[in-house]
Amino acid sequence: MKLILAITKTGGIAKEGKIPWNITDETLFFKNMTIGGVVIMGRKTFDSIGKKLPKRENIIIGKDHTSIQDAISQGIEFEKQGLNVWVIGGSEIAEAFQNYVTEAFLSVIHDDYECDLFAPQFVLETLNTIHRLYDNGKEGTGIKDICAPKMYSKCKDYTIYQCFFQKNNEEIKFQNLIEKIVNEGTETKLDRTQFGTRSVFGEQLKFSLENGKFPMSTLRSCFFRGIFEELMWFLRGQTDSNILSQKGISIWEGNSSRESLDKLNLTHREVGDCGSIYGFQWRHWGAKYIDCKTDYTGKGIDQISNLIHEIKTNPFSRRLLISGWNVEDLDQMCLPPCHTFYQFNVETAPDGGKNFLSCHYYQRSSDILLAGHWNITSASLLTILLSYICDLRPKSLTVSYGNVHIYNNHKFGIPEYLYRFPFEYPTISLNPKTPRENIWDFEFGDIQIQNYNRHPNICFEMNS
Repeated sequence: MKLILAITKTGGIAKEGKIPWNITDETLFFKNMTIGGVVIMGRKTFDSIGKKLPKRENIIIGKDHTSIQDAISQGIEFEKQGLNVWVIGGSEIAEAFQNYVTEAFLSVIHDDYECDLFAPQFVLETLNTIHRLYDNGKEGTGIKDICAPKMYSKCKDYTIYQCFFQKNNEEIKFQNLIEKIVNEGTETKLDRTQFGTRSVFGEQLKFSLENGKFPMSTLRSCFFRGIFEELMWFLRGQTDSNILSQKGISIWEGNSSRESLDKLNLTHREVGDCGSIYGFQWRHWGAKYIDCKTDYTGKGIDQISNLIHEIKTNPFSRRLLISGWNVEDLDQMCLPPCHTFYQFNVETAPDGGKNFLSCHYYQRSSDILLAGHWNITSASLLTILLSYICDLRPKSLTVSYGNVHIYNNHKFGIPEYLYRFPFEYPTISLNPKTPRENIWDFEFGDIQIQNYNRHPNICFEMNS
């Protein structure tokens, strides 16, 4: 549910049962936000208004009206119907709903007004966080803060802050994994990259994909177009990094540079030729790799097409797998697969609707700060696209790790990464202009990401 409240800088909300300011624009904001939804208020707030608010479902708490518990139950049911449920006052009602409020819009009045009624403690704590960030210019919101406020709009007489209370428990577990590496990890002074790492072994994370939920990092800004285009590059069986470079995506340039290829004794390869990596194994397993320019149509085993066929025709099979770890081809790759093995599972839907699809993938090696969440988002997107093609609903993603590490030259970003407040994940929807028959036919414009709140990027160098 959402809280909407006008408040002074010191937390005052009323004097002698009345709002002591009269700001037309702020009243209009309240009306525009709540109209068409549900408003929950105490009897005193209702009496001060003098009537039910039109074009809104009104729930009034108090004697001769509804109990707090019944109002909570009604609010939850209205939310299930897709309606916005707003807690509008007073202070005791806001406090009673604290555990159900995931978001608040606070209109902080610029002028001082004398008040005898103040907001509940959790709103006052929110106000302190707002003052620290926006009045005093202190460091950003942290995981220990009660909320993460963002300036929504600023007017002459007041400033509106949108405040997020719901911490993302799935991303907190991601932070916990980073913290475990710091506290319990093993140091390796020299590795393939010569930078050295700190690592743990044998971890697992789980993510929900239901109801459009999309695990994309909120702790740092995510380059989603890069994730999408790389996944399409894999699914199309492509291995030429220049294809991505021409789209402004440079993530494979380091591993397919002249220097990197020569170190691997792939001196005959052109710059940009990644060898028989993911896409080749997914679409042409067993074919002889020549170079990234060769047409491999009809050659090798097309694991992706076979997987889709099996999901459609034998959905409850325990053999819904794709693998990128082809031992015979490892020396032909600029980088052996990090995410090596995917298994999919179809579950019958108890509600009688479309069945559910889940994915469990194994990652032998994860550069957790740079690419950890990138790989999670990519695997989630793969599962969602497969669900679309196979007429299923995405349910969950599980990732099991082998070696999870932090490079020594990435340690500078750890304190900020662990400090930040994890927002709820965004949602995703697929709206292709024309139905997509093949999973590799999707275009970036087919996908919409909604409600993506995130912190600024933390830039980590890619160690190739």
